Amino acid sequence: MTNLFDTIFLVAASVDGILDQDGRSVIAHAFYNGYVKVKLDYIKTHGEAVALGSLLQTIIEREPSAVYRKEIEDYHAKIGLPLTLKELGLDTDEEFDELSNYISKSNDSRVQSVFPGLEAHIVREALEEIRG
Repeated sequence: MTNLFDTIFLVAASVDGILDQDGRSVIAHAFYNGYVKVKLDYIKTHGEAVALGSLLQTIIEREPSAVYRKEIEDYHAKIGLPLTLKELGLDTDEEFDELSNYISKSNDSRVQSVFPGLEAHIVREALEEIRG
């Protein structure tokens, strides 16, 4: 599992370096950006929010990423990363709706390049799976 995460971080850093801001074409960073907009008094770190956003991405992707969900959850639990939105201080339907709309914005080229046509209801369903 450590090699998997090391590889992910190295590849992500490389892509970000080559593609500048378009390199972060993942739900994890869109989740973090939405989180700090929804939770103005946010209580968790960038890394904690992005970690939960990575888990959210596996839920949105369904297959083939679903096979990694349990491993990611186990790893997060082992090192103390959040597993639920409640742990990030998110617990209202209004917050979930706002976050879903933010992540699925049609003008977000980074998200839409990886998840073309992503709609808020799909994000909302995924958020419900990690509500807590």
